[in-house]
Amino acid sequence: MQPQLPDEYFRVFENMLVAIADQHGKNPNRQFSLDGFAAHIGSKYRPGGFMLVGRAVNGLGNPGWNPSEINEEFRRATALAEMRKNPFNTTFLRCYHAPFWQVGERVFNKLPPVIENGFWADHIVWSNLEKVTYAKSGNPPQWLRDTQFPFANELLKIEHDALLPDYMLVSAGEWWYANHFTVEALGVERHRVADSVEAAHWGKTKVVFTEHPQGKKGTREEFAHQVMDGFEWLEKH
Repeated sequence: MQPQLPDEYFRVFENMLVAIADQHGKNPNRQFSLDGFAAHIGSKYRPGGFMLVGRAVNGLGNPGWNPSEINEEFRRATALAEMRKNPFNTTFLRCYHAPFWQVGERVFNKLPPVIENGFWADHIVWSNLEKVTYAKSGNPPQWLRDTQFPFANELLKIEHDALLPDYMLVSAGEWWYANHFTVEALGVERHRVADSVEAAHWGKTKVVFTEHPQGKKGTREEFAHQVMDGFEWLEKH
């Protein structure tokens, strides 16, 4: 059976939205639309699988909301209800040529177990370090990253504990992941295994950290091999 995110996850998410609305209230003249992201679970994902983690995502087609709206309980409930639907329509990836997904697919196909049929993305969990960002485009500004940080870390931990992946690839870049994955924050001690690759054990999960592949030198296959070197290092340590 496909695992689900627990109710606790969405309670933490709601607390994060309230904190963002409160912080925005200190400078209400900032006008923009935000959107939230809860981990997407593939229809065929099972515990022991592969989790792919990026920085942040927008442009999912949601109308978004102004931070001040989230002070309204009804609007928060509406936003959370949309996230609970787990709208991971993986069919869009069949023609999606972003390096993030191209590398993710190559890594997935090198990990056990080998799937006999079906689309690879149906078997994974997709998440992001930052859970709230601009609805249209652009990465979250510093005030938004700082405000959501403790909640986003708690959400990452709940995802990990509820979905129990054996393998996790954090393809975000050190500037993004370094503060999240620490001994103090999540009980994770990272180890440098190559110039742009780090690795860590997170409970029973093997985690590899890399740069985001967008704009990086080398082929997607070469990038995937660097990731696999990280997983192989973890097998030996």
